[in-house]
Amino acid sequence: MRYLFGSIADWPTLLKEAYRACKPGGYVESFEASCVYQSDDGSLKKGSPMDEWGKVFVEAGRKFGRPFDVVGEGIVEKAFKEAGFGEAVVWDRKCPIGGWPSNPKDKEIGTFALMGLDSDLEGECFLPTYQWSVEISLNGMTTDEIIGWILFIWTTVMGWTKEEVGVYVAHLRKQLYDKRVHAYVKYRCVYARKPLAE
Repeated sequence: MRYLFGSIADWPTLLKEAYRACKPGGYVESFEASCVYQSDDGSLKKGSPMDEWGKVFVEAGRKFGRPFDVVGEGIVEKAFKEAGFGEAVVWDRKCPIGGWPSNPKDKEIGTFALMGLDSDLEGECFLPTYQWSVEISLNGMTTDEIIGWILFIWTTVMGWTKEEVGVYVAHLRKQLYDKRVHAYVKYRCVYARKPLAE
């Protein structure tokens, strides 16, 4: 399972279903990213646009009933345990945002991470880009009407105006490209094996 943060209301039920579907001795893996930017050197200042990013998404997850900070809250590993899997293996990786790292591999990872993030900051991409409309249970809107996950979450869930999001994104983008800010997000992989015998 990959990148389900912000979309699952009941992680224990999801992992119980994965457990049920998994053969004895089989593995289930989850890979998620934190929505909270961090820095180890203090270059990411409290109250800055990047600092506010995670706070808004954490609050939106609470309002929406689908947590975004599954990494910071340890939700996935708890759900694995509750589902009955054996001892879960957890590993974390810091993913830099931008080309600030001196290590060439991390610089490349950070550059691509920033490109991916920047490509949809204002919600310019339609999600999903199907040629038909699919009804969803959110005020009767269709997927064609819901653009960009940031714009959707920040306007529909958090009540910001499109103009407020635009101003925020301008400040965020400026900070994202500032190489003096050594920000990263944490990626977490959790996997566990279903016992051979129950």
